[in-house]
Amino acid sequence: MSTTASTSVSDGAPTPSRARGRRLRLGLGREDRPFLILLAVAAVIRAATMPLYFPAVMTSMDSPRFARVNPEPIFGDQWQPAGYAAVLKALRVVTDEVWFTIAVQHLMGLVIGVVVYLVARRLGASPVPATAAAAAALLSGDVLYIEHWFMSDVLFLHVIILTLASAVFGLVPRVDRRWLLAAGCFGAAATLTRVVGFVAIPVVIVFAAVWVGGPWRQRLRTTGAVVAGAALIFGGYFLAYAIKDGPHSGLTAMGGWQLYARVAPFADCSRFEPPKGTRALCEDTDPAKRPGVFYYTWEPSSIARQAYPDQNPETSAIVGRFAQQAILHQPGDYALAVGTDLLRYLEPSAGIQRGYSGQPRELNSFGWRNADVERVVTNGLEPKYDGTRVHAPGARTLGVYQQLFRVDRLALVTALILAIFGALLLRGPIRMGVLLFGLMSLALYVAPTMTLSYDFRYGIPPGILLWTSGVLATAGLLQRRSRKPAPAPAA
Repeated sequence: MSTTASTSVSDGAPTPSRARGRRLRLGLGREDRPFLILLAVAAVIRAATMPLYFPAVMTSMDSPRFARVNPEPIFGDQWQPAGYAAVLKALRVVTDEVWFTIAVQHLMGLVIGVVVYLVARRLGASPVPATAAAAAALLSGDVLYIEHWFMSDVLFLHVIILTLASAVFGLVPRVDRRWLLAAGCFGAAATLTRVVGFVAIPVVIVFAAVWVGGPWRQRLRTTGAVVAGAALIFGGYFLAYAIKDGPHSGLTAMGGWQLYARVAPFADCSRFEPPKGTRALCEDTDPAKRPGVFYYTWEPSSIARQAYPDQNPETSAIVGRFAQQAILHQPGDYALAVGTDLLRYLEPSAGIQRGYSGQPRELNSFGWRNADVERVVTNGLEPKYDGTRVHAPGARTLGVYQQLFRVDRLALVTALILAIFGALLLRGPIRMGVLLFGLMSLALYVAPTMTLSYDFRYGIPPGILLWTSGVLATAGLLQRRSRKPAPAPAA
């Protein structure tokens, strides 16, 4: 990869004409009608969702925590950073009505689709495949679902897409460090929304360094812009943390508990010497009969919670040392656990079916409701929100829609195969898009699975990225086969 190579889309592609550059800068034109129709349909779907399931899905017991109702301080949760909570608090300045926050999240979903389309066009895809790339985000029932509840997933997908878009605009058709600075900012924002977003920054940095090529000083200047953007956001976050006097940044303190939960179902103390003070974590139960990951983090009856009733940074460091030894001495068991959970994104029945092993798709559905859970969640949100009571006459209809319009199984496998072929056979910016979206998808699948567990909702954002990578690969491969010049990227 090099700066010179980045000015072409595929083999033999021409450079953009001035006329085309002027037209693209003026906005979307007639050739973009397929996408505009898709965008209108997506907007109608979201408008219809509001009265069909008003005001929001209230099936996650974590929603009051994410909204910082309990605990209330913006830096009051040791398990998660405050990025999403800060956005919700800013929206409450406008109004406390639940429907308003949900409407804004639906708007985020539309923005995600628009950005994906513009990125695909920037990389040289024609309007039809660019529209297909955006279709997953705009029509996916799972994306619609995560837009409709008080969880950080849609904001996370939003800032991840903006991170990748900024990187693309910063590298194609030539290096623009202002966009790369923005990529660093959005990458840091992803980390502050969900800790697993930390993978976004190194992916963009490494990719930018390889893409621009040339002398090391040139690469350093390019990647330095990404680092500067990330430092700007992290600096602001920790400044606010210091001003507010904590008590929790929510970034790394509880990582030990999560890693311990990852290994607890298979940890065998006969194969390693437990660190001092952790022998109480040794379990004699047959690993095949042990419960899943989340049992060890959240159930008071679990062996770790009995040994260390207080979950705090100090006990996290203790159980984290135990987890590290288990991974070091049982690498095969660890790899099997991670690999099985990754496979569950394609086939949920893979491996031993344990309880507490991450919520399946059936529980992340418009069609699943539980009156007791809704009562707890709505009561938990009421101190800060108005209009929390749920009326969902269209829950079943939306559940059917979600099942029908899903990037899942066959679609994911097909996208993965196409992305691999695209990465191997293509050249130019469109190959960059295939690799960038594909590698970010892989990182977002692997990181939470290595450090915690499978959960269906964790796979929704990387699934959208993988679809985008596969569609970009398809567009590039079709252009290559036809031997016709690809549309030039936007100036």
